[in-house]
Amino acid sequence: MIRQERSGTPSNGDDRLTTKVVRAVAADVGADPTDLPPLWTALDPDALDRLVDSGGESLTVTFEYRGRLVTVGSDREVRLGERDDAE
Repeated sequence: MIRQERSGTPSNGDDRLTTKVVRAVAADVGADPTDLPPLWTALDPDALDRLVDSGGESLTVTFEYRGRLVTVGSDREVRLGERDDAE
């Protein structure tokens, strides 16, 4: 369950979705993006890009990465939430 939701798409000109995910999570956990485990430990980054790029307007994908629930949609917005393990 998402207890707290934040949106983050820090950028330095690289608009790849997978880069946005890593940068958003890194900013949220207070780490350098290069210090995070590779995104492929959570899912196939190429498959995520293909899915979002080919999905319809109502597509959303949610997965866990570095203790955060990451949700991305066809709008390519990255939304972060924390897992509520109390339930």
